[in-house]
Amino acid sequence: MTNDSSDDNVISLDEASSVPEAAEIGPLPFKMPDLMQTIAPMSELKRSELRDAASLVLTALAGALADGREVILPDFGKISPKGNITKPGGVFIKAKIKLADNPGDTADED
Repeated sequence: MTNDSSDDNVISLDEASSVPEAAEIGPLPFKMPDLMQTIAPMSELKRSELRDAASLVLTALAGALADGREVILPDFGKISPKGNITKPGGVFIKAKIKLADNPGDTADED
């Protein structure tokens, strides 16, 4: 058995400095589990009921955007589709999104 001094798994300091840090990559995607974790404390629905309701809302939004309809929702804002392209991976929609002035603000207005 020979002892080879070169190791393919070793990264030099020069190579390590070229690896992007988390801040350079950007924020992580917001997925369905993140949505459930965010809204579950705001609802008395069971988690399965909450997931079903969220799925219905997202399906309706996707359908409206796929049809080229503008989506305007209080507390969210406005999504204006500007065109779409169908590719093997699915339908890609180019859209302009304007968030509401205070998205996520749950303070009651009296």
